[in-house]
Amino acid sequence: MDPLNTKIKNIKTEKTNKVRPENIKQGVSIFGITGTYTNDANATANDILDGKTAYVNGEYIEGTLVPTVPTGTISITQNGTIDVTNYASANVNVSGTPSRPYMLMDFTDLGAFNLNYVAYEIGDLYCPNVYSWVSAFNGCIRLTSIGKITNSSSTTDISYMFDWCSALTSVDLSSFNTTNVTTMGNCFEGCSALTTLNLSNFNTKKVTYFKDMFNSCTNLETITFGSNFQMNAVTNTNNLQRMFTNCTHLSSTTLNNILGVLATHSNSASGTKTLKYIGLSSSQATTCTGLANWTTLQAKGWTTGY
Repeated sequence: MDPLNTKIKNIKTEKTNKVRPENIKQGVSIFGITGTYTNDANATANDILDGKTAYVNGEYIEGTLVPTVPTGTISITQNGTIDVTNYASANVNVSGTPSRPYMLMDFTDLGAFNLNYVAYEIGDLYCPNVYSWVSAFNGCIRLTSIGKITNSSSTTDISYMFDWCSALTSVDLSSFNTTNVTTMGNCFEGCSALTTLNLSNFNTKKVTYFKDMFNSCTNLETITFGSNFQMNAVTNTNNLQRMFTNCTHLSSTTLNNILGVLATHSNSASGTKTLKYIGLSSSQATTCTGLANWTTLQAKGWTTGY
């Protein structure tokens, strides 16, 4: 080969191998290639997750960091910012005050405490003076379980309380007082990992708003209602809209119990009185027509809507 052509070929090869973004200073362009090289980074292999790679000051680095999985339990008894990074669970005792009648601990960003593969649990919560639990756990997508939540009759609003806690499999509400709660809208919406929910302790005699309460609880099979889970305060059934939308796995027993609860609303309640409107599917509605409580509900003006 001609020496000149050989030299040109070698230059092209060297350009391809060496004139690369990571070898050129950031902000400088050579042969149309813009550099990314910087010399002010200080990460080391142990700062980068194992299995991940990065360029530091132009050098290719393979990560060696293996994160520590949180273990142990921390007891939280005071307000403020508390680092729970190294704990797998937390027991919380937080009291509200009349001057600030809302949750004094915001769990919204709980997922930030965890790495993607770490499940998170919360132990018992004792919050005797909290008036509002609105969005208390909203969006805690890695929260898997919550222990016994103890509150008092001062609670008036639990809307969006567990909204889109998509990994939540269990929560103990046996000590949760709802005597003076007036709205439960969207309370369990998007809790797609829940299969059973025990609400036998819930008193809903003052609740006027149930809209979207169980919407998209796609794996929920069993809901246990107590005798005090009633809808006598619902004066407009439009406040029940989409209550069970996408709850595709509800058992026949649960469907029958739902019919019994619906039958507790006032005979004079206005609004749309159809199973379709509250979110039950066509097949679920058909099942309902053969259940024991359907006759009572139908007598109050309800139809399937299909």
